[in-house]
Amino acid sequence: MYLKNFHSSSVELDGKAVLIKGESGSGKSLLALKLITLGANLIADDQTNVFIQEGQVFLGAPTSLPAGLEIRGVGIVRVPLCEKASLKLVVDLSKVENKRLPNSVDRRIDILGYSFPFYLFQGIKDPGNVIYALLKFGLMKL
Repeated sequence: MYLKNFHSSSVELDGKAVLIKGESGSGKSLLALKLITLGANLIADDQTNVFIQEGQVFLGAPTSLPAGLEIRGVGIVRVPLCEKASLKLVVDLSKVENKRLPNSVDRRIDILGYSFPFYLFQGIKDPGNVIYALLKFGLMKL
């Protein structure tokens, strides 16, 4: 099995995983916490293993990570966990989206040879609610 490790956090909601990328201190863990308060489960915090299984890309936690979410200034917090889930969405908290309504067909990222929707969320006021809506309800085609 081919495995790649990303500096990212990841959560699962209704069997769908989101990979949260960003620079150190960009808010990956806080975004994961927001999604957890909305009903998601933590897959991994700070480091995420990405691998292919049965023709799908999955996310999982490295065995070296503690089973919780690190909150700066607080410590490791217990949260609901998910062992692995199929990747459906990638977000980056380090880059700003300049378009008000970006073309979602053009905004994709390649992960292990598979293409996924990719959103730039630096400066978005409440990205947790946006990601929740994308995972639960999908994107309208205009």
